[in-house]
Amino acid sequence: MNEIITAGGVEYAAQSIKTDINTISFKLSGLTADEAREAFINIEALTVGSGGDDVYGKYPDVKFSSVTLEADDSITVTMHILSDVEKQIREVQKTQNEMRASLREHDEVIAELLYGGES
Repeated sequence: MNEIITAGGVEYAAQSIKTDINTISFKLSGLTADEAREAFINIEALTVGSGGDDVYGKYPDVKFSSVTLEADDSITVTMHILSDVEKQIREVQKTQNEMRASLREHDEVIAELLYGGES
């Protein structure tokens, strides 16, 4: 029986879901290694269930680790489950990126006012 991995709003049929202390791995069929990498590279959360609203595993803080092409042409995706420290680092990085974007916008407005404003 297939289980359903939901990541980024997309459902994937998965077999052989395995969890470890800091990883979750699952075997997918119907995707190439490149497609699997592209699908999961930016995923930060996923769920496991039997489809629809039947969710019995939630992984809110994950990071893509690897994709492996198996001998039977299936793909195994491994996601790292973040520790508390890694979650804090992720939040700090997001905040820093938001601040940088805000500062760039601020600098553009100042430059427009000082040097390029139309009257």
